[in-house]
Amino acid sequence: MPANIGAQLLPIRNSLNLRYIACVTPFQFSNYNMEQRQRERMYGYKLYISNSTDFSLLQEAYLCYNHKGPDLPDLNVTHKCVTFGRYVIFYNERVPGVTYPNNQKETYTQLCEVIVQGCDKDDVHGNLCNKNCPSNCQEKRCYITNGTCAGCTDGWIGKKCRNACPAGKYGAECKNTCTDHCGNNTSCNHVTGHCEGCLSGWMGYDCNEIRPPGTYGEDCRGSVVETVSTTTPASTSMDIVFEVAVMDFKEFAAMNKVLSLWVV
Repeated sequence: MPANIGAQLLPIRNSLNLRYIACVTPFQFSNYNMEQRQRERMYGYKLYISNSTDFSLLQEAYLCYNHKGPDLPDLNVTHKCVTFGRYVIFYNERVPGVTYPNNQKETYTQLCEVIVQGCDKDDVHGNLCNKNCPSNCQEKRCYITNGTCAGCTDGWIGKKCRNACPAGKYGAECKNTCTDHCGNNTSCNHVTGHCEGCLSGWMGYDCNEIRPPGTYGEDCRGSVVETVSTTTPASTSMDIVFEVAVMDFKEFAAMNKVLSLWVV
């Protein structure tokens, strides 16, 4: 690495549900000046957790720790870092125009050992990694310390994703709003937004499509097909006009209509 940037990429065997990271420096220093110089070199270091080896994506990684001074950092440190990741990145730099202790303009990365503690599976938590994550956690992933979810599957909210979306909301983080056209005085499905039935005049998966005129039935395939006009014998002198529609009995009954034909 250039003299003004120091970084080490430390791969973990598998993607890990992390708890702690311990960094141990390489030497037992024989005098105070050598230890002081090493602490100055480490001043301002950062610990990142990432799933990528691409340093250009470092800003997208999880920042576990950032030493900001004013005191110099200890050489043997342990940081609590509750997250998920594949790589630990120890990063430091010297930015032009910034004053560092003892005017230190160079940084070096000298680590003897990095100890990463955690569970080697994402879907468990606890000190012994023997407790299953809540079922509605996104990708079944939860934080190792308390079992709270890293995110919820669609239709669920709460720290452990145990609460369904409130009425009228659905989807990821319950941010979507149901239409007002679901039938039977019901709201849409809290996961998908689907309506079990639609109000009169509406149709579709979420009852957000206007029903075409002259149609009926859940999928609007039925339509009025014929208007018949007939005349009774002269003695009755009465015209009878009625409509003939193609529908089954259940659809007909659902329309709450009774067709009566009276002949005088």
